[in-house]
Amino acid sequence: MNLKVLLSTGNLIYTLSSSRKSRKFTVEYSTEVIFPVLTELQTAFHHQITGSDKSAVDHIKIICTKLTNNLIPATLRKELSHSSGKLTLEVEEDLFFIPWELLVIENRFFCDQFETGRLLIQNSPSVDGIGTHQTSNQTTIIVSDPGSSLSSSIEEGETILALLKKYGHKNITLLINPTMDKALSAISESFLLHFIGHGFSSEIASGWKFSDATLGIKEIRQLQINGSAPKFIFSNACPPRSSNNLESPVSNAVEFIKAGTLVFIGSHWDLKDKEASDFAGAFYLELASGKSVGASLQSSRSQLSVQGREKSITWATYFLCGKPEFKLSDNNTNDINDFIGHRGDLPAKNSYEDLGEKLKHYDELWTKKNKFWHHRFIQKYAKLSLWLLILATLGILFSNVYLSSRPLRVVFQRQGEILPENRRIDFMGFSNKDILNEVSNEKIEQCFIRHLTTLKSGKIFDKRGIPSKNIPSFFTVSGKIFKDENSIRIFLMVHRTSDRAILYADDFLASTTDEFPCLKLAEWFKSKYHF
Repeated sequence: MNLKVLLSTGNLIYTLSSSRKSRKFTVEYSTEVIFPVLTELQTAFHHQITGSDKSAVDHIKIICTKLTNNLIPATLRKELSHSSGKLTLEVEEDLFFIPWELLVIENRFFCDQFETGRLLIQNSPSVDGIGTHQTSNQTTIIVSDPGSSLSSSIEEGETILALLKKYGHKNITLLINPTMDKALSAISESFLLHFIGHGFSSEIASGWKFSDATLGIKEIRQLQINGSAPKFIFSNACPPRSSNNLESPVSNAVEFIKAGTLVFIGSHWDLKDKEASDFAGAFYLELASGKSVGASLQSSRSQLSVQGREKSITWATYFLCGKPEFKLSDNNTNDINDFIGHRGDLPAKNSYEDLGEKLKHYDELWTKKNKFWHHRFIQKYAKLSLWLLILATLGILFSNVYLSSRPLRVVFQRQGEILPENRRIDFMGFSNKDILNEVSNEKIEQCFIRHLTTLKSGKIFDKRGIPSKNIPSFFTVSGKIFKDENSIRIFLMVHRTSDRAILYADDFLASTTDEFPCLKLAEWFKSKYHF
């Protein structure tokens, strides 16, 4: 879906286009009305950074609802309330500073409801004689922290480096506190640039701050002349802002777009160091694995806002310039399924051929290993000994009970093979959905559906919210969402449908990016029932 916004004689003219139709909407626009609301929003973000606002998300939503009511006509709000998916905003430069991603439709931010990206409407190039030099496939990660005030910056750079290498990206350079000339030389040769540092603004210059100079409009326009601006930029830095200029945070983004950059991710407001690093790590984990930039941003926003950070609004500061469907590479882990049940619109995901490598990847990036217990020999035989001890104890003490009441009685045609009528699974989804936001809940449920469709001899039926009128399946997968202290968790169960006997139970942290619980459930069906 595409939404074009034009400014004409004191009015905003919207053109909403989809595959089915195109409609126009008009609303009166006045900076005298909009600027005080934006100033109020800027103040709210500042108070959250300094820790003086303990209910930041609710406060921000109230202000953004006021902003929405002044920018979006009621008829267009109603139209958008029934939509979802990708939303590309074509916006004039004079309107680029507005935080479109945070407009609110029926109590939901745009960035929660849509994979949102914005394109700059350009009448003509700002610099004549643009060169034809093409950037190489190099990736440059720059950490510019001359004052040593960003404690997580180097760790962030190393994490992104490890993520990109893990997914096969090569020719990656990590520069720590380079001079501006050295940084500019690397930037001009790069396809992807990730900048970690500070924005700087004064009466004579604004841009990225280096130890010896500031990279601003002059240097960006030289990249445009040479045709050497990076195609993908993530500026994980506080924006170059002057106190009285609401438009300055997007000035660098606009100049890079004019210079030929296809994707620019930046921030409207100041960032908390650790949370900004966490956001970048979550984003690149999604992006490098083959997801689009819009889906990766939406997923990392959801992760940062759900996992114990309900009072943080760092996730809300980011904006995307570029098409949300842009992908960093052609790698795509999704494939079309042979059988998906009722909905038919969810892609199946290929099973991981080497589950150990997937788990090893998570260990290396997100957990601290205990070297003794992670030694392969110790890990293998310690678990084996523990299981043998448990089985022997159960066999001696409870053999009669165990043999007379097994947890599952299934008729086999031959050893290891279940009859075809038993190879059916009903996926019921999760209860207490109001604890999670709708997007996060849907993504987690989709993860389980994708991995269950990889079962070679099983059929998965999507029964979420659908009364069971047909013959019920042999297995039922369901879950319950609950709050545990500062985190949100999901308790997952597999029942035998006929008598509700629990065959499998597990609980895990509610996360839109961690697919290990989904893998674990699919592997259980494969190993236990040879699906």
